[in-house]
Amino acid sequence: MTSTRFAWGWLPLVSLAALLLGQGGARAENAARARELFQEGTTYFDVGQFDKAIDAWQRGYKEKPDPGFLYNIGQAYRLSGDPHKAIFFYRGFLRNSPKAPNRAEIEQKIAALQKQIEQDAARGATAPPASPPPGAPPPASAAPGATTSPPVGAMLESPPPAAPPGPAPPVMAEVPPAPLAPPAVVAIAPGATEQIAATPAAPPPAAPRAPGRAGLGVALGIDSWGKGLHGSAQPSFAFALTGGYTFWGAPERRLAFGIHGIVSFSFLAESPQNMPPWKETFWSFIAEPSLRYRYGRLSLSAGVGIGIIALGGLREQSALLQPDAGKTTTVTGTQSLLVVRPALGVDLVITGGLAATLTLAFPYSPKPQTYFYAPIARTELLLGLAYRF
Repeated sequence: MTSTRFAWGWLPLVSLAALLLGQGGARAENAARARELFQEGTTYFDVGQFDKAIDAWQRGYKEKPDPGFLYNIGQAYRLSGDPHKAIFFYRGFLRNSPKAPNRAEIEQKIAALQKQIEQDAARGATAPPASPPPGAPPPASAAPGATTSPPVGAMLESPPPAAPPGPAPPVMAEVPPAPLAPPAVVAIAPGATEQIAATPAAPPPAAPRAPGRAGLGVALGIDSWGKGLHGSAQPSFAFALTGGYTFWGAPERRLAFGIHGIVSFSFLAESPQNMPPWKETFWSFIAEPSLRYRYGRLSLSAGVGIGIIALGGLREQSALLQPDAGKTTTVTGTQSLLVVRPALGVDLVITGGLAATLTLAFPYSPKPQTYFYAPIARTELLLGLAYRF
């Protein structure tokens, strides 16, 4: 009899404990389901499917009435172009979160939406009723017995008795741009005490364009005379125009092979005794294969060109010809000479495909006919610019 009374005495307490445990498990399931619906709505919101996002968040609010759902639903209605429903849920959020840190920003949104409705009405637009949509959650209901409204971004899961609150799902950031959207994106962090204005990240700087395979160059310098003259001559002006292409080895590699076409000009100033001075012109047309080695912004090149020289202005008294006291040799017209041109070069990249160039070349023409004094040898020093594109 005593044991029976003891069992019946403890039965209400055991039942109450089981009921509390069952309610705690149900609340945990509801919170987990609310989190899933929050993420589902966020995904739909990010891709602009606002109606599906609203449906997911309304179902999440039924699982756990967190005010953050109301704010997000208002955002979705505003961006989808329904100002009446957006105002309804914004106000519901403010009633449930009177101390929300973004209250001033939401009130500005409400004022802008009301102005939009008035403008539409003035244009004869028929405004939809401002009643809540079917199945909408009660906007102002708070947890029974609560003394303060839940904060923005409060966690969806209700904590067990005497346990500290856990992490909360964040209130989703607003997406730009949309009608009446603010110029900056505003995100509300869980438990935040101030608004954080986020500006879009600046795009990364564009990578510099790699120089291309084709290139052009122009250079000026001096041309000094070695062998080939009976007598001496002062250094003369030299000019070169170059165009080239890289056939083997991409331009960004260290070692590359290319071929260049070179058109150059120089002259020899003649001033024999008892005669007025004149100039003999040298136009060179050369094809030059070369190897180039790059090291950072600096590159070294070496090549051997071969071509022809058009020698104009030649006279019997020229220092390039054998002295002919009897004047038995007659020279007329332009003379064609073979030329071999070894060259060394240094390039320094200034920016992009633009580089400064320094070239040291040694044009050499074998003795073409018996009446020339000797093979013609010169030394060229050229400074210029080159551009690859």
